[in-house]
Formats: sequence, structure tokens, C-alpha cells
Amino acid sequence: MTPHIAPTPLERLPREALSDPRHRLLVAEHFSRYKFCAPLVPNKLVLDAACGTGFGAHMLALAGARHVDAIDISPEAVGIAQRHYTHPQISFNVCDIISFQASFGYDVVVSFETIEHISESEKYLRVVQNALKPGGVFLVSTPNRAVSNPKATRFEAPKNPFHVTEWTLAEFGELLRGYFDVKEVYGQRSYYYKGTKIRTFESIVSSKRLRDLLHLPEADYEKPSQVRPLKPWYEPVFLVAWCQKRAR
Repeated sequence: MTPHIAPTPLERLPREALSDPRHRLLVAEHFSRYKFCAPLVPNKLVLDAACGTGFGAHMLALAGARHVDAIDISPEAVGIAQRHYTHPQISFNVCDIISFQASFGYDVVVSFETIEHISESEKYLRVVQNALKPGGVFLVSTPNRAVSNPKATRFEAPKNPFHVTEWTLAEFGELLRGYFDVKEVYGQRSYYYKGTKIRTFESIVSSKRLRDLLHLPEADYEKPSQVRPLKPWYEPVFLVAWCQKRAR
């Protein structure tokens, strides 16, 4: 059985999706990533690279970050962020992460669902590396190609037309280790069992298609969307890596 991931046009989570029941799973996924890193930011200088419409940066500020610099390439997204998520500890600015130059070292850099959109992924990692203090933490997520496009190689175009490259767990770890100490790689949304392509019970229960067919209420997506340690027997939909800049 080949796993099926329903395509979504929402490459950036728009503010109106937060209250739209059709996007509850997508919203839960985005929020869970920021909840995962919130304990690491109290009294820290944070860079949210590709902040989108700003809800995540706002979550980090509320979690106690000393300051959050939130950047995104989209003027429209930054405008929404400035209108709806103002906070004395956040600065929103329009900037392409590839050209970003840090004026000081950050304690934490957060960049979720970004690297797969960038053709110069290694340049992106060097920018993040330069932005961090020695020992600083980099939290990064990306789709797992073993689920999103299991028959493709790294050099084939992803099914998602907005993505440039997608990686498997092994490939993603190898890429990151060229620039950082990779402390742990986590998974988000278990999808199918390794070696079988049989869908996990969790993914079946949260399937919108099945719930619509059986006239079931919307699933509670908070639990399946949590960022959790990898299990050897399943493939997650997303990979979330906790990295650290090497001390010089």
C-alpha cells in the first residue's frame, strides 16, 4: 500500500486557517513545533527564520524569550504579523534568510518547514551557523521523503511543487552534521510502519477522508501532532532536528 498524503495549498499557515476546521491538523502541526521549542527560549535571544504570519514568534515571546527577531521573505506575511502579533519582545522584518546577516549571536534559531523550499540549502545552513553563538541551538523541521514521496531519490523533484528538495531521515541527519552537532532527530505524525507501508492506527484515526466517510466528528489532532522521539518501527511525516553549533 502506497501512503497517501493529501496535498495542501497552504505552504504558509494563513491567519484565517487558525479558526477554519478544515485545517485543524495543519494548525496543530505548526503549533506543536513551537510548543516543542518553547522551553528552550526563556531569557534567550531568538531568531525565527521564515516566521510566516508571526503566530510562532508570538508563542516564543510569550514563552519568555528575551527578544525574537522574526524574518520572512514575504512582505504580505510580515505585514499580517505586524498587525496581529505585536509584542515588545518581537521585531518583524522582511528578509530572505539566504541574505540574512546577524549583527550578534543568537542563542536559538528556529526554522520550521523552510529548508525544503530553498535551492541553496547548504548556504542556508551556513547562514544559520554564522547567526548562532557557539553552543547555540538550531531547531529545524522538514517533510520526510520516505512518506511524502517514497519511490523518489533525493535528486528527483518532490511531488509538492513548492518544494525544491526533500530528505529521508538518514539524508537529513547527514546534511545537518556537516554544519552542527545533531543532538536528536524527532518525528511528528507517525504515518506508516517501516518495511510494510501499512498505515499506523494513529494516521487512520486522524484521516479526514475516513472520518467524513463514516460521519465521525473531527479528530483531536493535538496528540498525533506532537513532536516525539523516533520509534524504530514507523516513519513520521515530518522530521524535527535539535542541533547545536560546535564550540570553536
